[in-house]
Amino acid sequence: MTYSFREEKGALIAEASGFLGGHSDCYDFLEAVRTRIGDGAKKIVVNLADVDKVNSTGIGILAAILTSARNADAEVRFAGMSDHLWKIMCVVGLGRVVENYASVPEALAGA
Repeated sequence: MTYSFREEKGALIAEASGFLGGHSDCYDFLEAVRTRIGDGAKKIVVNLADVDKVNSTGIGILAAILTSARNADAEVRFAGMSDHLWKIMCVVGLGRVVENYASVPEALAGA
């Protein structure tokens, strides 16, 4: 997994790609997002358009990002989830509590 961060329209954009699972780089991604939340990021968009595989640990990482943001009164939106990933999120109950947008621009607009 690889990841990067950028700012756009006052929001932190977290770009993830590859396999979101139980590898150390996936936990590094989680901690990097948490650090930015701790540093004051209040609007976060996690772009998952280039994530090609996810397992249960990856779902847990996404849930942890959501929880960390909510605990800090920050807002997190997910963008670019594949249909398969969105179905998994719904099966585990996260589909009721996350916002999923087709693209980063849509997530930024809240459309």
